[in-house]
Amino acid sequence: MKLIYILDGYNVIHAIPRFKRKLDESLEAARAALLAFCAGLKASRKDIHSITVVFDGQEAGQEHAPGGVRVLFTHRGEEADERILSIIRESPSTCRFRIVSNDNFILNNCRAHSTDILSVEDFFKEFISDNSLKNKELNEKEKPDASSCEGRRITEDYKKYLDF
Repeated sequence: MKLIYILDGYNVIHAIPRFKRKLDESLEAARAALLAFCAGLKASRKDIHSITVVFDGQEAGQEHAPGGVRVLFTHRGEEADERILSIIRESPSTCRFRIVSNDNFILNNCRAHSTDILSVEDFFKEFISDNSLKNKELNEKEKPDASSCEGRRITEDYKKYLDF
């Protein structure tokens, strides 16, 4: 079975301090840092078939980041939550998904589809402790700092910013 990770992009960025700090530079810098982390993860783990990062966006699109990470931007008015659930619903049963988010809506709906769920904190802890991912940028003592309630608030603020 193919192991596929799907990340709620902005939820992860706002929950992990190393990515959140990049927002001081720009949104693009924060996305690039997350995508570089995911590319390193995919390269170090042969059991991972693919990683998809879904971002709320103004125009839908798909692109591939370095390292074979798939990036999806939602349609205007469509939330990343909806896109993640549609990916799960439309995929063949040969796929095994692990969804990474602190968003309760996603987590509850993924459970209904018998999908593996990881909180952002658990995802980050799992791979930070993986020796193959340790490098000068990774700090083992780094702790995620956003609760699921704060994650929802951040998503709502971002949707206002995008004029959803």
